[in-house]
Amino acid sequence: MNKTIDLINIAFVSIETILLVLILFVLNSVSIVCFLTVCVAFCFSLLLFGEQKRGCYKSIALLFTVVSDVFLVIVYQKSGQMLHQILGVCFFTVVQALYFIYLILSTSKKSLKITHVCVRAFLSVIMPIVAYMVCKEKTNFLILITVIYFTNLVLNCVFAFIEYCKHNIFAIGLLLFIFCDVFVGANAMQGVLFTASKGSLAYFMACPPFNFTWLFYVLSQTLIVLSFSYKLIPNKKEN
Repeated sequence: MNKTIDLINIAFVSIETILLVLILFVLNSVSIVCFLTVCVAFCFSLLLFGEQKRGCYKSIALLFTVVSDVFLVIVYQKSGQMLHQILGVCFFTVVQALYFIYLILSTSKKSLKITHVCVRAFLSVIMPIVAYMVCKEKTNFLILITVIYFTNLVLNCVFAFIEYCKHNIFAIGLLLFIFCDVFVGANAMQGVLFTASKGSLAYFMACPPFNFTWLFYVLSQTLIVLSFSYKLIPNKKEN
């Protein structure tokens, strides 16, 4: 591994670690510090995407992550308007679409590509229908676009794990992304779609005693950036 790349990654991880400690233990999730973590991830991705074929798609996805968090972390916290939530989730859906393109272009297995496209198309249609059937009159556009986004995130994670030797760090990053969104979703649904009793797992997810949301989110974005230049299983040539 190029020593320059190693130094870039060490600097990146050090900065993200400092910011995460501030978020979790010092500043109690100050929005601007939280937002700064995704900005740092995107900036460092620009230094690293040349280390991996088709890495530009992940770098562009990280840019859209920044745009999404402009609405969700900065604007929505001040406005409280659902429109800003919707815009944030829409941009996150674009993020997952870009990760999908990256995964499709990274595999040489035609059968896997076809399966991936067919499964994604089917679930992207059927899951909003299921959400409507479950939520009924409580259904709104935010719920539907969130279901589409989360479905695509889970599928990206699944297909990244299918080719684990090629995408191992990226796959783990997406898995942590899912963990983050599970906590976000549980908190958003508590009191709206369900009311969890204290002591239950659902209540723990909705009202956790620790900031798992930002822990998993920062770790996920850090691993996604590190996946540009590292693999847990070395000496595997990328197609």
